Amino acid sequence: MRAGARTCALALAAALTAACNRTPSKASSDSTRSTDPPPPAAEPPPARGPVTVTGGEKLRWEQQVGAGTKVAEFSFFLYVDGAKRPLPGVECHLQQGSRHHVCEAPLPAMTRGTHALRMSAAREVRGHAKVSPLSEPVAIVRGALPGG
Repeated sequence: MRAGARTCALALAAALTAACNRTPSKASSDSTRSTDPPPPAAEPPPARGPVTVTGGEKLRWEQQVGAGTKVAEFSFFLYVDGAKRPLPGVECHLQQGSRHHVCEAPLPAMTRGTHALRMSAAREVRGHAKVSPLSEPVAIVRGALPGG
């Protein structure tokens, strides 16, 4: 961890990469099907209590990568209160002796208040986008900036 950098760790479901490491099935090769996970009808309650953030933090998670797959092949998406947005600035580093990478990205700008964060990963497999299921939600409370 870099000195002075605060992180907000996300507990992500192992399913985050499961869909991304499979080859497309017949059903998924139908070009009329959406590759995005269905939007949640209502945000499920977060598994843990909220984490308070001020806006300068980074998200950090562990990313499993299948054999023959590079973490650079993935795109990551953050869902803030159910609204999907690309997650730019992702940096991943391989944990020595494993296929797991520790990834982090800047926490995007958000309004003050409580928010539910979820993530998904996507990669192209034989010309088809494969998108993982959404991670379990993590609650954050966006507070005031220090000194403000």
